[in-house]
Amino acid sequence: MPIHKLDNLAKTNKQRILLICQVQSGKTKKIIELISSYSSSRDIAIVFGGTTNVLTEQTFKRFKSDLLSDTKEIRIFSLDKVNNIWLYTSNKNSFFPVLVVIKGKMSLQLIENLLETDDLWNKRILLIDDESDYASVNNSRHEDKRSAISEIIEKIYEKSKICIFFQVTATPFANILSSAKYDDIQMLMPNDEYTGSKFFLNKKNFYKLIDADKSKRETWKESIDLSLATWLVSTANYILNTNSEIKSEFLINIDLKTPSHDEIRKLIYKRVSLYKRYPDKINNFIEKALNDLTINESIKANIFNKIPTIVQTISKDNSIVVLNSTDDSSIYQSGMFRFAIIIGGNVISRGITFKYLVTQLMLNSPNEDRVIDTLLQRARWFGYRHEHDEIQKYMNVFLNQNILDVYKAVDSTIDFLEKNYKDKDLKNKFSNFIETELSTSWPGIKITNKPLKK
Repeated sequence: MPIHKLDNLAKTNKQRILLICQVQSGKTKKIIELISSYSSSRDIAIVFGGTTNVLTEQTFKRFKSDLLSDTKEIRIFSLDKVNNIWLYTSNKNSFFPVLVVIKGKMSLQLIENLLETDDLWNKRILLIDDESDYASVNNSRHEDKRSAISEIIEKIYEKSKICIFFQVTATPFANILSSAKYDDIQMLMPNDEYTGSKFFLNKKNFYKLIDADKSKRETWKESIDLSLATWLVSTANYILNTNSEIKSEFLINIDLKTPSHDEIRKLIYKRVSLYKRYPDKINNFIEKALNDLTINESIKANIFNKIPTIVQTISKDNSIVVLNSTDDSSIYQSGMFRFAIIIGGNVISRGITFKYLVTQLMLNSPNEDRVIDTLLQRARWFGYRHEHDEIQKYMNVFLNQNILDVYKAVDSTIDFLEKNYKDKDLKNKFSNFIETELSTSWPGIKITNKPLKK
């Protein structure tokens, strides 16, 4: 679904638009279409590409490979390559500059300073805030002070004289409840190939309930053993049924504390080493996974025989990866290993697509509050994985009942937005929806970074 220019943009110098997508529905593609569409009528595009280096780098590379225009050459720049924005916005340039910036306080202050120094507030700016519900919304608990990143973004928009500002997100709940005044809200629905919450809730035996609690490490071991065995069985079954050199990923989502990532990596490494040396040690877990997945008896022996090869490949490739803001292995890209086990928290929860995902273990179990936008972003199994896509036949997600309830709540929330996103009183109606219908059906449901009511 292409994004078209809004009819009334030519009549005003400034416009702020909230662009709502769905998780893993092709948001970056929409942003690329947006930039291409405005490349001939703007002087520069500035894109806040995410709050992590991994996500910003992924956006930068995607732009480099896919961003084209029929009317003007487009050149992509990162902030470390730009000393003088004026040089890139000169009317003499035959190209359209796109600056991709990580959404951090220092980077945003540098952008503001560069625009100020070069007196570019009168330039025609296309401003795009990706993942705009995260860090961009004012979540300060002080009535007289904005949160840092939100404040700088607002300054850039307010100082710009001619600016079209798109705030893009798949979880717009905090944006809608914020004090931001949107000139328009657009909701881009994916096509029939998209598989989201409703699709997977209706998929028999897709979700596997576990008792794991992130605050109780004693519950991790059994959940990891069972989900790891299920991934090995599913991957072996996938190989045997397709008779091809498939790739497969196992994703473990745990809280943001880096030590827990390393702790789980060590546990996984021990398991893989044990399975490699003593294949019979995993028979109990493999047998349980085989029975739970209702694998045909005729191919069980073949699956048992295939699993050691998978384990040996993981060991040889050293493909047990931690993805977080501090780990060196943040260079991981989906598909770089044939079989990969990825462990992380925030970094793997937003924006990154795991094309070869077969199994995901959710150890991010909330103790009390269930934050619908945060948990929705962690649904890395959403995306274009329809019935013709062979891989989704072998997919499973391990989670507890608290998290599963959130994904049940997602459907009603998306339905509400589809029906009401154009309503002039959306903010009040959505607030009432959360406090009554949503909270009544699923007690404890919360919005992350819920803004002040001022």
